[in-house]
Amino acid sequence: MFKAKKKESAAKRLIRSALLLILLAVIVVLGYLWLAPAFEAQNVRKNAHADESGTWMSRIPDETPINEITIPGTHDSASEYAMLSYFTKCQASSIKTQLEDGFRFLDIRLGNEDDGRVSLWHGFCRCRKGFFPWDQTIYLEDVLSDCYGFLESNPSETVVFCVKHEHGNDLEQMQKVLHEQIGQKPEMWYLSDSIPTLGECRGKIVLLRRYEDKLNLGGSSGIDVAWTDQGGGRAEMLDAVIEEKPGFSLIVQDRYKYGAEEKWTAFTSGLEKTDGGNDTVLSIHYLSTNGVEKFGHPYSHAKKLNESILSYDSSKFASRWIILDFSDSELAYTIYSVNFR
Repeated sequence: MFKAKKKESAAKRLIRSALLLILLAVIVVLGYLWLAPAFEAQNVRKNAHADESGTWMSRIPDETPINEITIPGTHDSASEYAMLSYFTKCQASSIKTQLEDGFRFLDIRLGNEDDGRVSLWHGFCRCRKGFFPWDQTIYLEDVLSDCYGFLESNPSETVVFCVKHEHGNDLEQMQKVLHEQIGQKPEMWYLSDSIPTLGECRGKIVLLRRYEDKLNLGGSSGIDVAWTDQGGGRAEMLDAVIEEKPGFSLIVQDRYKYGAEEKWTAFTSGLEKTDGGNDTVLSIHYLSTNGVEKFGHPYSHAKKLNESILSYDSSKFASRWIILDFSDSELAYTIYSVNFR
């Protein structure tokens, strides 16, 4: 009897110990997933051209169509402090810093809030202003304030504002709120559905939309650049896809479910097999990828891909828009300097 109780007691202790170890492992894993993104920063590189990064477009003639300008951009631009950052963080700097670093294309993902406002999202995760869970959400007006401030200080520049409806079911409400915000400073926007020259949009935000024009705004709804999602299963071609839009051909490579090596192949193949911008072509090439996993880790791929771009023949970027994860000023210079060669 005593031996049976002793064995039972030993078994319970063993179970408790196993459960404690499992709990400890879960805490360690969750702690790592929460803390690791805090150390996922931009590479620290000396940029000898930092003093021109805020005004580099001033050297480009007014008559140049913006699709013929080589423009660096950021993917998921507001995701520096997105929720579940290990899986959703694609940038290590604010939108304000990205603009100052020389990036002129912003990838803006908007979602509906219950109070009628519109905020920034990556997938089903809100973008926040800080690292901690209690930090405030980034709203559309916060991003616009940064863009207005930058353009008021640097009127030679333009900001390409590429909007996607990322979260929520009410696309019409999202578009309505967006245009209400635009209506507060209409002089700061280029809303036509045709590609402008730089002179037409200096000091302004150019609206690109990756969504249906639910409000039927027509020629004042922005430039339609909605493209078919490329991130799903395998495609026969790794390189860019051409989609016909009113007045121009849109070339896009945005395959975001590849590992770094396969993504690099898609990126370089897309550059080599398609045209750069001319009167009838807008060419957008994403170097960002989430990886093949359902919940990937953008930083692990960006580290490799961003190093590759620095040693690549940048002349192939000519008249293309190059969109990156974990941007920095040296990467921006590598891209926009192609305009001056």
